[in-house]
Amino acid sequence: MSAGRVMVKLLREIAHESGIGMETSGHDWVIRLEKAGVVRWVFGYDFELNSAAAHLLAKDKSAGCEAMRAAGVACVAHELFIPPSLRKFVGDVGSFNSLHETFERFNRDVVVKPNDGTGGLDVMRCRSLAELEEAVVRVWGRQRSVCVSPFELIVREMRLVVLDGEVLVMYEKRRPEVVGDGRSTLLELLGVQGAKSDAGSTWADGAMLSAVGRDAREMKLDLSRVPKQDEVVVLNWRHNLGQGAGIVQLDPMDGSHHEAIELARRAGESMNLRFGSVDLIELESRDGVRMMKVMEINAGVMMESFAKQATGGLEKAKHVYARAVEAMFKPLCGVS
Repeated sequence: MSAGRVMVKLLREIAHESGIGMETSGHDWVIRLEKAGVVRWVFGYDFELNSAAAHLLAKDKSAGCEAMRAAGVACVAHELFIPPSLRKFVGDVGSFNSLHETFERFNRDVVVKPNDGTGGLDVMRCRSLAELEEAVVRVWGRQRSVCVSPFELIVREMRLVVLDGEVLVMYEKRRPEVVGDGRSTLLELLGVQGAKSDAGSTWADGAMLSAVGRDAREMKLDLSRVPKQDEVVVLNWRHNLGQGAGIVQLDPMDGSHHEAIELARRAGESMNLRFGSVDLIELESRDGVRMMKVMEINAGVMMESFAKQATGGLEKAKHVYARAVEAMFKPLCGVS
């Protein structure tokens, strides 16, 4: 099994329990499901539920942003830039003038990321033109396009897994942190406490070293500073689970989450997405007013970290995938 993916294990259990034949190829990244002569496919983490157009809109951060804007859904801006080698697709205006204009419009504090990237890889915060150009060229060296977004003051970030308008799983992503004791430096606290999340998880040395390195520089953390007693110091401005964030589960039935659930539903509907995960952020403006926006949408539903970290996560991930499999077969033959 490729990398021991949790999803493949769960799909095998679901197929066995539901009388569905399952075959895999491509090191388990291509999955064929069959029942009563009906065949359905799972490719990577993408289930045969979304149309090709919806799938591409969700995968493309800039295009997805435009779809949400057209539907009046509040979302984080994702401005698209392509390398000079592809200028025939945008004319001779070039990219760098527009890149500099966008940097100024976003108050000279931006986030650069691959247009179709996942997991927080190659996501960089830039506060100077030199940092911006270096980051953009770096992404262009690996990807066909890059997005630039304004850096937002995020109070919290949530992920909602949605199937046909129903929220199946909802959780908050908490960044890794350490707590001051009034005596030790940040570096000493890292060595003693490890990098802890608000959810109580202790992260491995890899995540901790990442925070000490690039993330500490980007957040301008002084590792020689002595935090006050009980002072909470966040180690990473990213909320990605793959970058050390922890999980706090939320109950979709709790009425206090109505705004988030409605926003996630509208975001999915804006691009006719049946199954996917919606990342929402709650922001606090400089005058103290809070609001919620969609950060991005994912057509592929990856629950590896959730299954491993969350209480009962494996069972809940299985429930999500079982519902997705049921939805794939239901129009024709149903799944018992």
